[in-house]
Amino acid sequence: MNSEAVPSIIGCVLGAIPHTWSKRQGDEALSMSISTQTKNPVFNLAGGFNKPDFLRKGDIMKNDIRHHTMMQRSAVGRGVKGFTLIELLVVIAIIALLLSVIIPSLRLAKEQARKVICKTNLSSMGKALESYGLTYNYKRLVIRKDSTETDPYWMGKLTPFLGKDDYMTDYTQGKVIDVFMCPSAPAAKYVRDEFNKAGGSGYWGTDDMPWEWLRSTGVSTLGSITINGWIAKDAVYDQEDGYKEFMYRDWLSIPSSVPMFADGIWTVGWPKGADVPPIDLQGCVTGGPRHSYLGNKTDNMRRFCIDRHNKEINMIYRDLSIQSVDLEELWDKPWHKDYQRPATDVVLPTQ
Repeated sequence: MNSEAVPSIIGCVLGAIPHTWSKRQGDEALSMSISTQTKNPVFNLAGGFNKPDFLRKGDIMKNDIRHHTMMQRSAVGRGVKGFTLIELLVVIAIIALLLSVIIPSLRLAKEQARKVICKTNLSSMGKALESYGLTYNYKRLVIRKDSTETDPYWMGKLTPFLGKDDYMTDYTQGKVIDVFMCPSAPAAKYVRDEFNKAGGSGYWGTDDMPWEWLRSTGVSTLGSITINGWIAKDAVYDQEDGYKEFMYRDWLSIPSSVPMFADGIWTVGWPKGADVPPIDLQGCVTGGPRHSYLGNKTDNMRRFCIDRHNKEINMIYRDLSIQSVDLEELWDKPWHKDYQRPATDVVLPTQ
């Protein structure tokens, strides 16, 4: 036997070895083929080396394995993959975190928008009061000329100066006039019940509900802004002891820092420095009949001390400047002539 025939004989012998192919055996065959190709190449007399037959089978098996793996991946990709429990919990946690940040911000933005509209309405009322003074030779706004005048009241007298012709028609027909409203206490929230009854004059408002003034014509007026009674003329109180000495009787001499209108729960209020704080900040709704707390001639600060704008109310002054005022600071404002601030700090209810 010559030396040139040895490789061919070896290749034939090895090619005849039976193999049972599997994924693992294919990998082993692939490894063996690499080794055999390096160590025992088969020489082709036509020129060059040929792979042994088992190496060719190894390549086929390798391709089969790759094809099988790709098919598995493709099948998984085409299938519907559901969320795992952990993934769902993570998504829910992220959504909850986002909501906890976004919702308070949205509420704050909405409240800021309502506060701006409220101040705009106060500005319109302050300018209307100035126009009234110019028209009537700087006389005080008349709240009522006698105890029986319930129809025009101060709202009806101020309406012609609000700058819109339709307002007077709306007032006559008992329609809501938006300038008299604070958006944080809108007409849509008004509820009439005996608990809120203010004697025979109407119904008290709350921190988020307007007041109602009953008129002799059978219609009524809703509002959520209150006038400071000390700057106007009321036929009932203008000559009464305890009131007459504190009235601002000369419109032009009223100091610029005196409040004219503010958020409130009744048409008018006569606050004093000695007034006792309310029992709550919603408009004295947690006690007995509200009229027993709000209808007295004393403690009128309760009509203004409400939580309408995050423990603040909006207020316009004699110089037409507008400010959001902390409730504790209400007792520091010069509401009337010779106003005396309380000697001790005012302690408000927590809610």
